Amino acid sequence: MEQAHNSLEEDEKYDLQLIKEGLQKEKNMMKFAQWLSEKFSYRYGPDFSGRVDVKFNIVDKVFKVNCSDGSSFVLDQDRLLEMPAYLRVMRLKARRGKKIIK
Repeated sequence: MEQAHNSLEEDEKYDLQLIKEGLQKEKNMMKFAQWLSEKFSYRYGPDFSGRVDVKFNIVDKVFKVNCSDGSSFVLDQDRLLEMPAYLRVMRLKARRGKKIIK
């Protein structure tokens, strides 16, 4: 399930489908987070100057997303489907930050 980047809105829809697909394949949330890291790093690594690391904290039941540019966010497990919207905002901020630096 790969597609070329079109718009942030289309990427957000794609990411939502990707998360749903991953949840069907993997029930272990730590392995799922690792799988998401690989997918998001491949797709959005250039936006964040490196990687997008997704970790699952089993005690607090939260996903923490850390990007190579220093940006990050935390989502409760029950709000996982909101992750694409957060990524969209972070990608937009990263793009704006790169324009300012240039």
